[in-house]
Amino acid sequence: MKNWRMWLGFGAAVLLAAAGIAAAYVWWLADPVAAAVGGPAATIERGSLVVAVRALGSVAVPDRQTLTFGIGGSVSQVAVTEGSVVRAGDVVARLDPIEMELRVAQAQAAVTQSRANLQRVRAGPSAAEVIAASAALAAAEAKYDQVRAGPLAADVASAEAALRSAQAAYDQLVAGPSPDQLAVLKANVDRAQIALRQAQANYDRFAWREGYGASPQAAALEQATVDYEQALAAYNVAAAGATSDQLQRARAQVASARAQLERVRAVGATDEQMAALSQVTRARAELERLENSPTPEDLAIAQAQAEQAEIALEQARRQLEQATLRAPTGGTILSIHANVGQAVTAASPIVVLADLSRQRVQVAVHESNVGSIQVNQPATVRVDALPDQTLHGQVSEIAPVATVVGGLVVYAVTIDLDSSVPSARPGMVAEAEIETTRHEDVLLIPKGALRLREGRWTARVLRDGRVEEVAIEIGERQGRMVRVVAGLAAGERVLLNTSPLDVGWEGSRPWRLAFGL
Repeated sequence: MKNWRMWLGFGAAVLLAAAGIAAAYVWWLADPVAAAVGGPAATIERGSLVVAVRALGSVAVPDRQTLTFGIGGSVSQVAVTEGSVVRAGDVVARLDPIEMELRVAQAQAAVTQSRANLQRVRAGPSAAEVIAASAALAAAEAKYDQVRAGPLAADVASAEAALRSAQAAYDQLVAGPSPDQLAVLKANVDRAQIALRQAQANYDRFAWREGYGASPQAAALEQATVDYEQALAAYNVAAAGATSDQLQRARAQVASARAQLERVRAVGATDEQMAALSQVTRARAELERLENSPTPEDLAIAQAQAEQAEIALEQARRQLEQATLRAPTGGTILSIHANVGQAVTAASPIVVLADLSRQRVQVAVHESNVGSIQVNQPATVRVDALPDQTLHGQVSEIAPVATVVGGLVVYAVTIDLDSSVPSARPGMVAEAEIETTRHEDVLLIPKGALRLREGRWTARVLRDGRVEEVAIEIGERQGRMVRVVAGLAAGERVLLNTSPLDVGWEGSRPWRLAFGL
């Protein structure tokens, strides 16, 4: 019984609800627009509309430099740490300079030798050299005359020439070496000494190894020692002058030549005449060469050798300078890529230097929006890691070539910030709003008041207590506001949609914001 009454009451309630719905439907059909008069509404007003493209990117540094030594070697010092602030010219790192210092010393010795040789060439042959050449020519002529005149005359002439030659050698020995000859011998000593020091350094670097005494470096050290001792001995002998034994032997040769002159006996022949004539020709040519020295060609060769030595010295000095790496400009050390004791090449990165006083943001803008972006347009930037700071800047660069990211075609846009923010580090995620258009004193309508009907935009306007659906023409939009081009007037009231109207402008997917959509 109770169940029957309960079902009866429930049926009556359903009938009443259905009757109410039917009445409301009949009322709606009778006046379909009047039913919305009581809904939410907005007033059409004049104002400013700023159109901006939003895009995601990251903080970047424009002046980033990777510093290298430009030569190879072993790192002996790293004078900075990550985050160090340096000025232009500050030392960043150094290479072990020992080998380069030895090259400079060796090049300096070569310059000294080449200069001495140039001076010797300019000065021409010594008197002793001319005398010896004259004696050689006289001997050759005497020999030739002897061969032509017969055996006795030829022998006598040859013995006379031998005597003159021995006498010239004795005279030169008494006179001793010239200053130029001593300079050349001293340069040879310096070069041998530098080579010995370099060989010793190469040997000492690995001498601690077992069995290293039989290494190529040990053999090179031994040879360099012998060369130095020979060069030093030659210089000391020349500097000391002729010894009494040498003078005695020279005098003995002169005496022997005189004795030979008294004992000569020889036999001539036609072949001997030809040989004697050839010797005369060579001796005369040598004497003429000495008498006409130096020739322009001799001077040119000696000058070229001196200049080549100067160039080699300059190159060695530059390499020594390159062993010290200095900051070309002021900035902050972002990263270090070398350690003390590490062997590096000319192209090995040592440190990365950047000028953090100039910061910029690089964002990716979708191809559909990049056409509205121009250089020098203002932009507002917010960094995720710095939520309380708003940065400002201008567009400085728009990439001419697109990049495909996740199937989307985007362009890299660079924004130079007006001021540096020390807490904004390279790589931090940033969101930028680039102002592309600004409209002043225009009609604005909320986006929620727009309706799309058969491809045309309309709005429901309250006029004389009733709602009229009016076709309108719209322009740019930014956020929730849209510019009205035609169809409405300032002060008119429009109804807002009770449910969101998806007009294809905004979306909830993050990639739209990331690429300026």
